[in-house]
Amino acid sequence: MALLTWSDELSVGVSALDADHRALVDLINEMGQAIDDKRGAEVVGSVLSRLSRHVAEHFAREEKLLHDSGYPETKEHAGQHATTLGRLDELRALAAEDDSKAALAVFEFLKAWFLNHVVGNDLKLRDFFREKGVADLGGGRRPGLFARLAARTDVLSLKTRILVVAWAPVAVIAVLLLANLTGAVDKVGRQRDIITLARFSTVSSALIHEMQKERGSSALFLGSKGTQFGPELAAQRQATDGRLGTFRAAARDMLATLKGTGYDRLKQAVADLEKLAEIRTGTDGQSLPVPQVLGYYTAAIANQLAVVEGMGHLANDPDMAMNLNAYTAILNAKERAGLERATGSAGFAAGTFTPQLHRRLNELGAEQKAFLHAFRITATPAAIAALDTAQADESEKMVGEWRTVAIESPFTGTLGAIRAPDWFRLTTRRIDQMKTVEDAAAAALMEHARAVLARHTAAAWWQGGLLLVLVGVSALTSLLIVAGLVPPLLAARHATTRMAEGDRTVEIPGQLLRDE
Repeated sequence: MALLTWSDELSVGVSALDADHRALVDLINEMGQAIDDKRGAEVVGSVLSRLSRHVAEHFAREEKLLHDSGYPETKEHAGQHATTLGRLDELRALAAEDDSKAALAVFEFLKAWFLNHVVGNDLKLRDFFREKGVADLGGGRRPGLFARLAARTDVLSLKTRILVVAWAPVAVIAVLLLANLTGAVDKVGRQRDIITLARFSTVSSALIHEMQKERGSSALFLGSKGTQFGPELAAQRQATDGRLGTFRAAARDMLATLKGTGYDRLKQAVADLEKLAEIRTGTDGQSLPVPQVLGYYTAAIANQLAVVEGMGHLANDPDMAMNLNAYTAILNAKERAGLERATGSAGFAAGTFTPQLHRRLNELGAEQKAFLHAFRITATPAAIAALDTAQADESEKMVGEWRTVAIESPFTGTLGAIRAPDWFRLTTRRIDQMKTVEDAAAAALMEHARAVLARHTAAAWWQGGLLLVLVGVSALTSLLIVAGLVPPLLAARHATTRMAEGDRTVEIPGQLLRDE
């Protein structure tokens, strides 16, 4: 007859409970030996009586310890004890039949019950006793943090724990994908903002171009004391007003979407234009000095250019940044050319360049070279080709020659035969050539922006779709695993419990499964 063997592996870490368990083993083995000696029917009643008393004392001791230690499942554990005591009473009635077969059945039940009681239930208390500091035997040391945390997961059902294990890595991957998706959506939004600003910049650029002409015409008119360029100035103002209405309508829409410094710059640019009528009146009456008039137009244009330059912080790839830099470089080079036109017009109209005008003319020439150099190293080949074509125009060479005459005039004492209206028309022709370069740079910017937008949009859709597929497949896989794993485990647990209670008719579930 196979007997029970006590080992330290069965210890719960509490000496009093281990002593009880050893006594139970001895009693059960005593009965097994009696059965081997053909005395089972004789001793079964006596052994069962002693076993029942010992079990009752053991259960009482164990339940008190659990209650005092704050074990969360004390009530359930006590319920198992009560069931066992009732079963022992039934076994005593069976033993009273004085039947050897009944004695064997009682012995097999007691073995199964002990293993289920100690291995299936009490051993789970070992970590709890250690955590609470109740354990007083070797290995009773308080477990580490990881072990204590792991022990607390038993509040979750088996199905829940399997789902957590299955979904944990999926959740991490999903979070990473969601972060990438959020970044992709942000890039799409920034790219759309760039396209919106680029479209607005073409409207703003058209107004800037006319205001640059009006600035030069006003400087020539004031420099000649009102004797030259009056009709041309009036015609230019009409051209400016034609662009002004379109700009204001576009600015209203942009102000509804812009934020931060971009909003402040555009609002200031719109406010500057409200002073245009006052500046025109002062120009007509020649009550304003040339520097003040030029300063107004220059500041108003600068605020509009600042709105366009604000696109730079939206760039999210190197090529886009290069296109934006090229576009703002040609805008600034063209603005310096416009200032040069106004400065030269004032000097040629007055017949002399004051030290202030002379110094400014020198600065504007150098600034144009710097911005055009920046344009050449950042622009697309098509935009650079447009610049080459513009600089091949005769006006580029002649403006350079006339600029030299003006710069050397303080030393030569002459401006030659150059007239202010001729200077204005020549520089206007050159600036018109630069406008074609600006348009080419704007076209390159828009083309690249649309391509990047399409790429980012496709990436966002792809990542969103991948996230949905991952979550869907993971959810389905997890459900399949749970459906295939949990029911057999629960069925096996139920069967084991019934076997421990002495039911030998239980069918072991899952015997035809192909896994472990």
